[in-house]
Amino acid sequence: MIKAYKLFFKFAGTRQFLWWKSICLELLKCIFIMANYALLLYSIKLLLDSAIDIKISILIFIALLILMIGQILLSIKSRDVQTEAVYSMCEDKRISIANKMRFMPMGYFSSHTLANLTGITTETMNELESMSLAVVSTTLVGIINSIVLSMVISIFSYKISIIYLLGIGFFLLINNKLLNLSKGLAPGRVKNQMEFADSVLEFIRGMEVIRSYNLFSSSKSDISQSIKRLHIASLRIERMRVPYISLQKMVLRIMSMLAGLVSVYLYFHSDIGLIACLVLIIISFQIYSQLEDASSMFFMLPIMVTDIEKIMSIDQLPSIESGNIKVAPINYDIRFKNVDFSYGDEKVLKNINLFAKQGSTTAIVGPSGSGKTTLANLVNRFWDVDRGEITLGDVNIKDYDLENLMSQISMVFQRVYLFRDTIEANIKFGNPEAEIQDIKEAAINAKCDHFISKLEDGYNTIIGEGGADLSGGERQRISIARAILKNAPIIILDEATANIDPENERDINTAIKNLTQDKTVIIIAHRLKTVKEADQIVVLNRGEIEQIGKHSELIQEEGLYKNFVRNMEKAKNWKI
Repeated sequence: MIKAYKLFFKFAGTRQFLWWKSICLELLKCIFIMANYALLLYSIKLLLDSAIDIKISILIFIALLILMIGQILLSIKSRDVQTEAVYSMCEDKRISIANKMRFMPMGYFSSHTLANLTGITTETMNELESMSLAVVSTTLVGIINSIVLSMVISIFSYKISIIYLLGIGFFLLINNKLLNLSKGLAPGRVKNQMEFADSVLEFIRGMEVIRSYNLFSSSKSDISQSIKRLHIASLRIERMRVPYISLQKMVLRIMSMLAGLVSVYLYFHSDIGLIACLVLIIISFQIYSQLEDASSMFFMLPIMVTDIEKIMSIDQLPSIESGNIKVAPINYDIRFKNVDFSYGDEKVLKNINLFAKQGSTTAIVGPSGSGKTTLANLVNRFWDVDRGEITLGDVNIKDYDLENLMSQISMVFQRVYLFRDTIEANIKFGNPEAEIQDIKEAAINAKCDHFISKLEDGYNTIIGEGGADLSGGERQRISIARAILKNAPIIILDEATANIDPENERDINTAIKNLTQDKTVIIIAHRLKTVKEADQIVVLNRGEIEQIGKHSELIQEEGLYKNFVRNMEKAKNWKI
């Protein structure tokens, strides 16, 4: 149990002080409660001594009223502080996870399901918010308050104090057993939650295939099974905890009754006075009240620990280390030196040596799976090389601050992703400080202004998640506009023209050529016209550079490039 609290406060980080503040406020409220008992004791003494009058009665009433208002105000303040603590703590952790994800290698996202990260940042975090708000202060204050009150009672009778402390001891023994059982079941429940989130995400993402092949029955069965497993896991925990919580409450009530009976026994044997006896009997009904409230919360501690460990496990995921250089490169020459790269055990790039001069355009071509996209992604450190190095301005790219490096590069991905926001906001991702006129100019140069202007809300049109409301070509052009707006000195176009209509391809290529003047450009394209105008063409095959040179040179050689051109020409001339 102590380990659970230690882990929680470690997780709370800089928000620990808020939790301790709320606990101190709760303990201060307990002092007000004890003051009530002291005032009660004083009132009984006055009654027995026949020394009470109207004036004293009014003063006692005012004192009780002040104590009651004080308790209410302390409860409200404590709750406010707890609420601030829990949401601030989880806000910090969500931001921390987002920052962590910024520096994680892209290989992690391609080899792991997103359900795990999605489940942690949503369901797990939400569960932790609700649990910690209810559990931490309630359980800690319940124990501390009961122990303090039990010790204060020793003023009247150490024997009664021992009875109450024994009750707390029995409670904690039962609680320890409950925690051990809950500890064994909690990870299974969390695992079932992750599986449920995974199955729902898979169902939603695969909706097109499910509808096409009428797979509703099997897909529904998968979700139903995951719901059933989660239901069974949750039910198992509930069935396990109920008998132990009932036993805890029964022990506390038995010890309270025993303390009351012993108080009467001690009074009749003249060990305590009548006033002390009456006060002890009254206290016996209240001393364990907060501990009883906490009894139904303790079993949540292992679940809370499992959630925290799950969230903290993200810190152990691989990340790309950022360098220290925060100034711009002296030039924008890109050089690959003896570069190897692997996905797991599969070697994707082998001994790559390549030089892309500042202001030049390098086109990368090759069959599917030859490593074209991987090579381009190594420049922006989506992955890090296994051997060799990549330099920018004669400096290893690993030595640059990662944000500084990314600010030097504009990218148009093969798979365009647009956010559920306005078209203006999606283009503005390239430069958050850009004005609307700059955004429109970028859109014009990317040849997407005409279709945006036709929309009812124009640039303020909200597009669906992933750009689902737009065609592939429209998404591609908005992505190009985003890259144009960023105006970085290095541009990477990963099959940027693959989804563009033929009639627009010429205009877009011209716009890109004008806007990338004096910039270092890497183009991955399947279209011949895009490749022909490049300063150099790199032909990749099975992860190795097979040919390198200009179009006029490579077309004279027998090899992969000539075959590529021949096939493209055949496809271009083919007619029905």
